[in-house]
Amino acid sequence: MPRPPRGTAPFLVASVLLLGAAVFPGTLARFVDAPDVTGNMFQTRACFGSHVVSGSYVGNAVDNRAITGVGLAPDLVIVKSRTTGAATSRTSTMVGDVSKPLVGATGLNTNRIQSLDANGFTIGTNNTVNSTGVTYSFVAFKSCAGTMSVGAYTGNGAASRALTGLGFSPDYVLVLPANGNAVVQRGTGMPASYRFDQTAAGANDVLSLDADGFTVGNDTEVNQNTIAYHYVAWNAAPGQVSIGSYTGNGVDNRAITTPGFSPEWTVVRRATNGNNPCDRAAHRTSDLVGDNTLNFANAATFADGIQALQATGFQVGTNCQVNTNASTYYFAAFNDF
Repeated sequence: MPRPPRGTAPFLVASVLLLGAAVFPGTLARFVDAPDVTGNMFQTRACFGSHVVSGSYVGNAVDNRAITGVGLAPDLVIVKSRTTGAATSRTSTMVGDVSKPLVGATGLNTNRIQSLDANGFTIGTNNTVNSTGVTYSFVAFKSCAGTMSVGAYTGNGAASRALTGLGFSPDYVLVLPANGNAVVQRGTGMPASYRFDQTAAGANDVLSLDADGFTVGNDTEVNQNTIAYHYVAWNAAPGQVSIGSYTGNGVDNRAITTPGFSPEWTVVRRATNGNNPCDRAAHRTSDLVGDNTLNFANAATFADGIQALQATGFQVGTNCQVNTNASTYYFAAFNDF
């Protein structure tokens, strides 16, 4: 079944990355490779169907509202209004009516992303996901063996703790605490873990990306004793997931072609240690039209950021969140896999 064209259908336009089925703490969802027949040739593929979809819908403040037609049963969904309100996330390891803001000192909340469903997700009435007349962008992921995994663990406070069993060496990891500690990200090339807001990098969060998982320190954002943590991990793969960096030059309409594909979702975060709004992470989904970029923070879309998703990557403008001269920027770009 072909995927819908980008930039259409405000309720379902999808480009959702979905991560695997629900898992128990410390374990990961798995999918078994199956043969695929192409002509007279047999090939082995780990994933079938869409695994990354982005789209949009207009809020109506109706509780228990199902956003359907996404085309997959997601393991991760991220929703962000095009006005104010922080980005909200939910993984398939979260149980009950809970979801996690991607910025701020807030624990798992109710009445946001209430559940992940067979063909989409259900939302409540909170204004971060369903205010009347507000347009929301979303990205949904479905996990896939060797490319994307979701899991959960309980913190033990150890100074160095290896989390294994992913089945691949991750290039990009998110850790989402169940309590009021902030979400952190770490990708290949990053010297430390970064939040999605403008807070300085953390020195003792995700310590390393390893052969079969990742190692966390004892910072409360990743390993506080008895606290539950959820995580998502991706493996870089040509044409599917690209993790990298570039040095800003302040030039408008600059093409970043490193990904080599047209992304469904792209995240950019400046590598600085100040408390400057320029250090907020920015992102763009394929449903956005025109020169518009989403914040993760409680802020509206802005211009001159990630201006477009292009055939071989993405285009940045002159905004300091994406292209200040001589600043280093890290990016994560995701295509269907």
